Amino acid sequence: MEIVRTTNLNQNQKAGILKIWNSEYPDFLTFKTENEFDNYLNSLDNSEHLVVRENESQIGWLVKFDRSGQKWFVIMVSPNKQTKGIGTKLINLAKTNSTELNGWAIDKNIYRKANDELYISPLGFYEKMGFKITNEEFDKTKFSALKITWMQKSANNDD
Repeated sequence: MEIVRTTNLNQNQKAGILKIWNSEYPDFLTFKTENEFDNYLNSLDNSEHLVVRENESQIGWLVKFDRSGQKWFVIMVSPNKQTKGIGTKLINLAKTNSTELNGWAIDKNIYRKANDELYISPLGFYEKMGFKITNEEFDKTKFSALKITWMQKSANNDD
């Protein structure tokens, strides 16, 4: 397994990440074309990607980016590679040289993936990784998600 850090994804990396995205996220969050995914990636300000490869295939991805003066992230791991510590490793690498990380996490187990499997909320994983679950909700007219936040502990902060 190899983790590559980059600010620009190549076509092979994009294709592998898109495959994971469309298999792991609820169906309504999938991208129908590579061009749609490119547009999403191009909308991320100051992005830094961590791409996990195994045998020349992408099996995980995390991107950190700036939004409204805060550092945000998106993460995903191939379904057959979950529970093997890859997500934990990516989150820990993302925390390096960061004072904060923010994301949206679906908070209900009611949505279906493209393959019709139930999408399981990752809130428990994020809590285990030291994130706080806030009361800030994503636009409920689209789907149910809560903002998650991690802040670097300072010498004067025991939280």
